Amino acid sequence: MSGDATCQMEVLRLIPAGACLTMDQLDPMTELTRRQIAKAAGKLISRGLLERIEAGCYQLTPAGIAARESGMPLTSGPNRRRPGPQPWRKETFRARMWRVMRMKKVFTVPMLLELASRGPNDTAQGCHRYLSVLRRAGYVMRLPGRAPGTAITSNGFAKYMLVKDTGHKWPLVRKHGVYDQNLREVAPFTGAQS
Repeated sequence: MSGDATCQMEVLRLIPAGACLTMDQLDPMTELTRRQIAKAAGKLISRGLLERIEAGCYQLTPAGIAARESGMPLTSGPNRRRPGPQPWRKETFRARMWRVMRMKKVFTVPMLLELASRGPNDTAQGCHRYLSVLRRAGYVMRLPGRAPGTAITSNGFAKYMLVKDTGHKWPLVRKHGVYDQNLREVAPFTGAQS
């Protein structure tokens, strides 16, 4: 068996609807190598046909179930370009901050810096700027009270909460709002700049 699409079709066929199978469960069910299974699973996830429920456990999405039941043939190669703004290829500081916000739900600027910063250009000022934009668009709110500071004389750190989690793709800053890559729509600014 060869070819990316053939491996993807095999993995799609192996997973029953509603079941979450691990790599150890899939391995004896097919002649594919573990590497081929993992690569095919990754491609199926990017196509929206499979999702990773937890580390190493895969489950078909509704689209994946429909694709398997219809016998839709999968082809290798690039998928058709989607309309609308395309995300940047490289992982950005804002993408990493968004991932931390989704994971933590309640966070501070030092927490974002600690978990998302990868270099000298990833600054507290950049965090504050992006949080301000997300607050004005209704994605983030500032919580009352403060998190304890690190210095004895510190007033503490402002706490924020993610209130609008639309998916794994981070909102892109635009002139009059943010472009939500998950919903494929612009969320306009509603509040005053802060």
